[in-house]
Amino acid sequence: MHFHTFWRVLFVVFLLVSVSLEVSAQSEQVSRRYNKAELMLMQGQSAHDLIMQIPGFKFVDSTEERGLSNAVGNVLVDGLPLLNKSQTLGRVLSDMPINQILIMEVYLTSHPFAAASQHTQVVNLIRDETEHKVNWRIKGVSQDNQPKLGNLSLQGTVQLQGWEHQLQLSKDASRWGSEINFSEYTLEGTPYSEAQEEYLEAMRTTQVGLVSGKRYSHGTVQINAQWQKSREYIGYQRYKTDLNEGAQNQELIHDITTNKARSLGVDWQQASEIVQKWQWHITGLIREDNSHGMSDADGVSTFVQKRQLRERVLKLARQNTASAFSPEYGLEYSYNTLEANTRQNGEHNLAWARENRYEPFASIRLNFGSNWQLYGKLTAEFSSLTSYSDSHFEASNQYFKPLIRVTHQAQNGISSTFGLQRRIEQLNFDDFIPSLDNNFNRAQSGNSALAPEQSWEVSYEFNYSALPTWALNARLFLQHQRDTHEFVELAEGAWGIGNAGTAKEYGLDVDLNIPAEALLEGSQFNLSYEYRDAQFDDPLIGHRVTSWLVPHTLELEFRKDADAYAWGMVANFGTRKLAFYPDEVYRETTRTTFDVYLEWSLNDTLKLNVELETLTDGKLRYDRDLYVLNRSGEFDSRYIGIERFKPLISMSLSGQF
Repeated sequence: MHFHTFWRVLFVVFLLVSVSLEVSAQSEQVSRRYNKAELMLMQGQSAHDLIMQIPGFKFVDSTEERGLSNAVGNVLVDGLPLLNKSQTLGRVLSDMPINQILIMEVYLTSHPFAAASQHTQVVNLIRDETEHKVNWRIKGVSQDNQPKLGNLSLQGTVQLQGWEHQLQLSKDASRWGSEINFSEYTLEGTPYSEAQEEYLEAMRTTQVGLVSGKRYSHGTVQINAQWQKSREYIGYQRYKTDLNEGAQNQELIHDITTNKARSLGVDWQQASEIVQKWQWHITGLIREDNSHGMSDADGVSTFVQKRQLRERVLKLARQNTASAFSPEYGLEYSYNTLEANTRQNGEHNLAWARENRYEPFASIRLNFGSNWQLYGKLTAEFSSLTSYSDSHFEASNQYFKPLIRVTHQAQNGISSTFGLQRRIEQLNFDDFIPSLDNNFNRAQSGNSALAPEQSWEVSYEFNYSALPTWALNARLFLQHQRDTHEFVELAEGAWGIGNAGTAKEYGLDVDLNIPAEALLEGSQFNLSYEYRDAQFDDPLIGHRVTSWLVPHTLELEFRKDADAYAWGMVANFGTRKLAFYPDEVYRETTRTTFDVYLEWSLNDTLKLNVELETLTDGKLRYDRDLYVLNRSGEFDSRYIGIERFKPLISMSLSGQF
């Protein structure tokens, strides 16, 4: 069957199945509320553990994108997004104890939160303001008989003069090692070089956070201050043999990166006292990130880079939730800068990027009929970018980004959501500056003239959650991209990320929860599957997929829950992905791995988690096809690497006092 025909047929099948299953019902927003008693019966140590157990819910983590609207994940706390870019949303939730949550609200198809309007599904955690105990957690990890203290954290809450202050202190350390054997082959397939590599990666992070909030009769205010310091070490010890001459040599490479980050966020949400139906929401964030990275080979410095990222964001929004249309309008402004000073192989490079961005927006939410809802949002983006790497570049852009979402909800637990959206992907400032990858000795140049990737996306989402333990969520999307980002040749002997033309991408996401009571009481299967395909016209070799696309991702979990414990096994099936550099085709393949875990409530406050990642030795394969000039020319050589790593075991204990 032709490629396009297959996707048209699949899309129609989804629509027919959903229409045939749905029946009319009263308009009702899908939401399940877990009270504190129910939450305390669930196994796990943190809010993140609970969220990952919700049937039919697909967690979307936060991002480091500049600004506020595009960086928010799909979990809110007291109806507000977390103003913390030093850590991901998943990490913040992993540090949030279960006993601090009073109610967990789950919205599987639509929700009333304007701050997370880009997400169909949302979880809102309502904190327990009466819980003022100090929570602690300690975690140990070990790989290849190398035990280490992985995490030590404290979190406490205190009330002073009507304000609630949450203080969190955490210290993390991780260590991961592997062994790699690789060979290099000529055009005829004759090996001419072999090598062994010992790889070590170690990370230390210290985090201090203070979140202060106060409730008023008409609203809330929250102040979030974060400070983080980290040090990352990557070491490569290689032993290489020239098979033609019999010569042997040893290479020792060190990468060390230190980072200091701090941020201050303010979130103020209050209903106007003059017009009670309208509500103001003002959010601001100041962030600064300083890093210093260095690389050396056999004691000789090869790469040194100092960089500073600054972000200033202010968002003003006004919403009328009492109106039939629930209108909202507002403006987000951000000013962002990145400066990088790089010294590589004796050459000095100064690169920077500065961005001003204004984004006015307006949206409506309308319920019509007995079971339909329309959500529409229009965002305009006016931005100016000034950058410098090897040359000076200035650009001014204006974009309109509509979002239309139509939801149909039926009384039998089935819902459908149809979506149309124009996306303007945010430029990654890292692509404007030089970088070095010692894994494969790739030196990437900065591109000061990079334009954002654009796309139109049409999607359909099907959700079924009639029973507490049965749930199905499936999302199908088709995307047409412009100014696609790919690795391109920028100048003679230099390459980096550039705009490479148009592409089409297709995807299917499926999350399925099935009870397995017939096998074991209190057990269930959880399946997560992602399918991706794309068409891109490469000027060098013609039709191909886009770089770093993973065609199939499949995870299958078996979980058993009991009164005082839970255990499970997770199978992560093997994946493969491709990347296309100007003179190289890179392939990375992983094999299927199995993880097991145990969650045990020792008493009302003390909980133990044990996890074993990869029951047997893990294995990755790297294939590199290298060409003389570029991928359209003569084949030069082939590199094959096999990486093996030992299982990782972790044990964490949490409690309160």
